[in-house]
Amino acid sequence: MKNNQKGFIVSILLVIIALLVVGGGVYFYKNKKADISTRPSITVLSPNGGEVLVKGANTQIRWKGGTYPVKVSVVRADGSVAGWIQTKANADDTLEWDNSTISSFIGQSWNITPGQYRIMVSTAANGAQCFASDSPDCVYDISNSNFNFKFSSIKKCHDNTDARKGQYSRSGGHGNLSELAAFWR
Repeated sequence: MKNNQKGFIVSILLVIIALLVVGGGVYFYKNKKADISTRPSITVLSPNGGEVLVKGANTQIRWKGGTYPVKVSVVRADGSVAGWIQTKANADDTLEWDNSTISSFIGQSWNITPGQYRIMVSTAANGAQCFASDSPDCVYDISNSNFNFKFSSIKKCHDNTDARKGQYSRSGGHGNLSELAAFWR
């Protein structure tokens, strides 16, 4: 009789353990699923690839979604971060960038060099600091394709006209392109 009771108790304990494991798994699954659905989304709207950005000419960087603070960074074609443009931007915002200066996260600034880049915007569900995909709370988006960043080959005249409008700059004044051709004959 004693052996029958031991077998019965072991069976009961196994059933209880199985119910706890299954119940815990269901609880974990439901809570994890809820966490994923409450994560913010964020999307780069522009520049989103194919553009040519010229140093010193302002560009509007736009994104949709996110939670404060949104970080806006420049990413090289290989996926590495070249630097940050803004580290405390608002959600659903537009940022005017001078197409020149980027910074480290601690505030050191330098000029961006010509090449292929993308814009990355990142945010965290809990408002924490977020560097792209460094934590499970981070959400980010990167431009769909590269944009080309280059230095301008156009020189401004002293009266603010430029070569794109048929103007050129020379020592002592400016003129139109036909005068320039005559000047060099």
